[in-house]
Amino acid sequence: MRTMSRRRWLAGVFAVIINAALLSCSSEAEPEYIAVDAPRVMTFVERIHPDMPLMRFELSETRVLRTVFNGETESYRVTITINWYETGEVIQEIYETDWARNGSMEQIYRWYMLGHEPIIIEDLNFDGYKDIRIAYFMGMVHVIYLPWVFDIDSNQFIFHRDLSEIPNIHVDAENQIIWSWERVSGRQWITYYEFIDNTLTPIKQVRSLQPVWEYPVNNETMNEYDITFEWADGEWVEVDRVPSLIRS
Repeated sequence: MRTMSRRRWLAGVFAVIINAALLSCSSEAEPEYIAVDAPRVMTFVERIHPDMPLMRFELSETRVLRTVFNGETESYRVTITINWYETGEVIQEIYETDWARNGSMEQIYRWYMLGHEPIIIEDLNFDGYKDIRIAYFMGMVHVIYLPWVFDIDSNQFIFHRDLSEIPNIHVDAENQIIWSWERVSGRQWITYYEFIDNTLTPIKQVRSLQPVWEYPVNNETMNEYDITFEWADGEWVEVDRVPSLIRS
């Protein structure tokens, strides 16, 4: 009887935990926000195409109390409001909950205080219309951006998931190439992309300081190479290899 009671007690505890988790999930789906103070606002004006009117991009963050299953917690609600500059008519509002990742605009403001633009307005997919990207995460090496590309049919900026997964994005407008520099554990590589049929496609990757074990006669040694790969049939294929000039 005592064992059965203990099992029932444990079952009751697990039921409480599971119900709490379910409540948390349902609460996260439709959170309630209560503003704590006035929002911080940054405004940018840009013409994204010569034939279109000026647009105003307003980046705002409000410190809020967010209702969760066990009470309230302080959080931040980030909004990008886009409107026509002349008329003030709102074209689109992008909320933090629309983003593929969670985050606070504190990261964006920290990036701004370091002398960088918190919102970059440029043509990312080389269709002639400027798009937007926002610095979401800034680490010691990598910067992650959240990008939206302009869709002329809907007059809306659409989140581009593939671009969001590339750190340290650089845009080569002259050659219509996106390239990304990455570094992990002393090894570094640059990856180049093109938009082919409106799809972001890798084309080349240069991996620097790659260790290669070689076996000359009566010896074993490890040398470092810069290795160039090209994307073919869904995989990287090595096309060139030269000794690294810089040692790790």
